[in-house]
Amino acid sequence: MSAMAVATQPAYRGQGLASQRVARLSADMLHEGRTPCLFYNDPQAALIYRKLGYQDIGFWTMLYV
Repeated sequence: MSAMAVATQPAYRGQGLASQRVARLSADMLHEGRTPCLFYNDPQAALIYRKLGYQDIGFWTMLYV
């Protein structure tokens, strides 16, 4: 399973909606025996993910050819 982005429209931010979705998706993956791994480049996203228990394990980059 993969997903590319979690986004919340400005009018709905600050209500915990992204946290709820990421938490649910993560729980579902763990229940299925999968290991969730997130890639992000937004400091706000990092705050959400860390609150949910995710830890930084390294850096990533994308190569366009």
